[in-house]
Amino acid sequence: MNTDRRLTLMAGLAGAALLAEAARAAAPTEADGQAEAELGRQVDAFRQAQWDGDAARLAGLCLPELSYSHSDGHLEDRATFVTNASNGRYSFSQLEFRQRSLHIVGPAAVVRFEWVARQTWKDGKVTDTHMAVLMVWLRQGESWQLLARSATKLG
Repeated sequence: MNTDRRLTLMAGLAGAALLAEAARAAAPTEADGQAEAELGRQVDAFRQAQWDGDAARLAGLCLPELSYSHSDGHLEDRATFVTNASNGRYSFSQLEFRQRSLHIVGPAAVVRFEWVARQTWKDGKVTDTHMAVLMVWLRQGESWQLLARSATKLG
């Protein structure tokens, strides 16, 4: 075998080994499945805490550095978000997180979903909202906490 063929063969074998290692590293593990399941439970708990207007639960699910962006562009920090979400100014008769997707990248996760809600305000006004929502969660020890949320109005 000449040197050129030997180098080509060695390069091909090295490339195959790298591809196999990349495929093994990219394959979901049991730990990945557990992390995704835990994240899903936290997102569900967040939706339920919003439904209930549960200030303590909302605060516990959000990092102190929370940046919460509404579809009209206004921003809230954690304290303002928790107060506004739990002060009883409105109640939900519908709150769905449809077509949810979760993507974990190391200690961070991107969660996307379609928000479909109906809120009744204290003055009797009913508001229907339909938004695309993006959340960024960070793993803190054994649990996930919300760092950022942004929403965009849909139709």
